[in-house]
Amino acid sequence: AFAHKGIVYAATDLGIAALSGDRFTATTQLANITSAVVRGDQILLSTENGGIYTAERNANEIARLPGATRNARFAEVGESIFAISDNGIAILDGTQVKAFDAGEPNSLSNNFVSAVAVDHNDVLWIGTFRQGIDVFSGEGRKLSHIETPDVREVNFIDAGSTVRAATSKGLIEFDSGFQPSQAVGDETLANRSVTHFSSDFIATSKGLVHREKGKFKLLSAQNGLPSNSTYATLESGLKTYVGTLGGLAEIIDGRVARIYKDSNSNLDTNWVTALAE
Repeated sequence: AFAHKGIVYAATDLGIAALSGDRFTATTQLANITSAVVRGDQILLSTENGGIYTAERNANEIARLPGATRNARFAEVGESIFAISDNGIAILDGTQVKAFDAGEPNSLSNNFVSAVAVDHNDVLWIGTFRQGIDVFSGEGRKLSHIETPDVREVNFIDAGSTVRAATSKGLIEFDSGFQPSQAVGDETLANRSVTHFSSDFIATSKGLVHREKGKFKLLSAQNGLPSNSTYATLESGLKTYVGTLGGLAEIIDGRVARIYKDSNSNLDTNWVTALAE
């Protein structure tokens, strides 16, 4: 889901829908949408096979990732838009796609790129879903390769004051020397498989962990979530949106306030994997 000109949109694998009142209405038809970003007056869409489109009444292809691309999606880092896929990583410059490419020893460890972030030192962190994290300087020199049993399958990276990564083995944070450690204990998480996180929420495959007044609480289907499989979180003002396998949850004051599903909101699918504002 994302906002554009005061309207909330949801991107699904069948097209774009706009929220009007308490229902979603289809606006753009395009199969297999994987992500959406807003740049100025444009909405840019990516598709599973590497197509890049602008979203008007009809979707218009403006670029395409090279090669046999799968699992393509956008990642915004500052003012830059990266296109990441299991075929590698590229940067979108207008209608041009420039592959992130460097010769040995400064190449990616694995082409299945699953996360990207730039920290306050302009250091580029590239997470893969096979071989951990590669860290590059702004000039493209590889500074470190991080791969441990806990840092191998990377789902998401946030490069705030402290760089943290959501992996299949926990919520991992890194010190200035790129050394990893568990950010929270196993007793805090519903499951060590962390898919996403924001300041007060940790999405896992078995529920959503919520930090309130210094204590961690678990929200699950028993507390009103449409599914225990949670994939994305977005904190927006007093509300938090959570993408799940069973729909989009709106959370206020640590409680599930509303559920958007294909049965009550015109969402084309209940499986919500990414959120942006």
